[in-house]
Amino acid sequence: MEIKDFIDWVTAIGGVIVIVGGVFAIFQLWLMTRQGHRQFEHLYSQRYWVIMDRLSIEAQLGTSGTRRRRSEQEALFAYVQLCEDEADMFEQGRVTRATWAIWKSGIDAMLVSPQVANIIDSAPPARFDTLRRYRAEGELRPKFNRLEATMRAYSRSAQSFVKPCASTFDYATTVSLS
Repeated sequence: MEIKDFIDWVTAIGGVIVIVGGVFAIFQLWLMTRQGHRQFEHLYSQRYWVIMDRLSIEAQLGTSGTRRRRSEQEALFAYVQLCEDEADMFEQGRVTRATWAIWKSGIDAMLVSPQVANIIDSAPPARFDTLRRYRAEGELRPKFNRLEATMRAYSRSAQSFVKPCASTFDYATTVSLS
């Protein structure tokens, strides 16, 4: 075997290793994105259950009963705000379509409640604007496709990582130079 053949084999093997590494890196990126979505969506689930624990059965079912206590009115307002946040996150491409389908069914059920309609209608015009638009148009569309939303999310997370590191480096450089 000549040296040229050996170099060709090493180059070919190196190319395969680079391709396998690239595929592995893309797979890891996909897994991190999926995990990030799940963690983010889990925060909204936690908010939902905290709010539901504060509401009576009548309020959860939307039945008209006795006059609502102030704490229940506040919880209902918090639920409307949660729904607004969920709709905003869907428009920003921050949640999966599967999660949006679940959230959407809850939002649809909530929007028919007269108490909720009163909360939305009596709020200032800039408040609950996404829910108002959803109620009027019947659907929401993400403003970004999934790739754009992922890139925006990574851009934000990279900026939040770089800033503390940069300030630590600046501090360390200042201390060592003094």
